[in-house]
Amino acid sequence: MKEKSKRLAFIKNASQYYGLIIILILMFAGFSIANKNFFTLDNLIAILKQSSIYGVIGLGMGILIINHFYDLSVGAILGMSGAVLAMITSSGLPVVLGVMAALVVGTILGTLNGIGVAFTGIPAFILTMATTQVFRGLVYIITGGMPISGLPDSLLYFGKGYVGILPIAVVVMIIVYIISYIFMNYTETGRNIFATGGNSVAARYSGINVKWTVILTFAISGFLAAIGGILLVAKLQSAQPAMGNSYEMDAIAAAAIGGVSLDGGEGSVLGMFLGAIILGVINNGMVMVGFDSYWQMVAKGVIIILAVGIDVYRKKLQS
Repeated sequence: MKEKSKRLAFIKNASQYYGLIIILILMFAGFSIANKNFFTLDNLIAILKQSSIYGVIGLGMGILIINHFYDLSVGAILGMSGAVLAMITSSGLPVVLGVMAALVVGTILGTLNGIGVAFTGIPAFILTMATTQVFRGLVYIITGGMPISGLPDSLLYFGKGYVGILPIAVVVMIIVYIISYIFMNYTETGRNIFATGGNSVAARYSGINVKWTVILTFAISGFLAAIGGILLVAKLQSAQPAMGNSYEMDAIAAAAIGGVSLDGGEGSVLGMFLGAIILGVINNGMVMVGFDSYWQMVAKGVIIILAVGIDVYRKKLQS
């Protein structure tokens, strides 16, 4: 029976991946017809690089959604982590110290969100909407509302360096996804996240520490948002006070496109990766064919609505 359920899950996931891959192929074909420069090696690498930041934070958001929660503060956490990194490194202190501090700050802020949700009963949507304002305000306070520049070349290398033909940001994203795939699929903690998101009451009765799982997933989201902040600072070559604004929408879109169920308990790391790439293709392709950034915002909103609608319709068919 257990083997049969595993086979059914594999078939279900495979069909989902095929659907995402077909969407990617159709998008590549359409944008290539509209602009002959779209399907070139340089532009494909640019798409991957563009996808890397919201691919990383989208992964954290996806893991949270699997656990049936949302974090609207990931953009602010990204901004706070990036500001801390820039302040430390611009003062002449070692880049390693700045990177470690940024990761610690992101993880702490995510953990605080998790503790708030787990122990106060405040809905995650409301609590993280509030902490967004707190974290964003702190960014403006510590930066004085001014960009932080004068960063060392060793940090900027993360934004412009390559490993072979791949930008370092893309390599970082791939490593993060590989580690997360192993964590979510081959560890007891990863399985607990799925179980808690599917039915928290049943998970509690089966011996899973639900509160700890909630806190952990928020901490993971904060940690990955900090990685996004490091990559974005290196890309922009400075830390901007408004850095990371609206990135929570990109994160939710990447997870939703990748097939993460917004009801929790379902999703895959590979699907989230494909979702991030699809989002990158949309952003890049719309620019290549002449649409301005405002239409990109419209497209993202429509995509989220479609993804949620498909998930709701699929669940109705299953019931």
